[in-house]
Amino acid sequence: MLITALTLMVTAQAMDADSLRKAYSNCMVDVTIENLDNKVKERAFRKVAEGACPAERAAYMEAIVKDEMEYDASQEDAEAYATEEANGIIEAMAGGYRDMAATNTRPSKED
Repeated sequence: MLITALTLMVTAQAMDADSLRKAYSNCMVDVTIENLDNKVKERAFRKVAEGACPAERAAYMEAIVKDEMEYDASQEDAEAYATEEANGIIEAMAGGYRDMAATNTRPSKED
């Protein structure tokens, strides 16, 4: 896990925010599928999702902050926007979790 985190942090400098968004989103898809397969309840899944994929989330947020600051956003505004964007991925998975569980469907990864 530490190696993954370090690799992502170094790689984040060379990757754009969209590539890192895909990496975080795809990691969250894996977490969602695993929890659906294990029949984890919705409330428990939300707690898992909030702490899942920390290295991918950090790399994605770092890239967003960097991009926003290049467009003259303040550090505070850039961090707030990055948090909002990263939380949106969690909400997408958590928001659809009940329906996916009820219909035995699964989210799909981005290419």
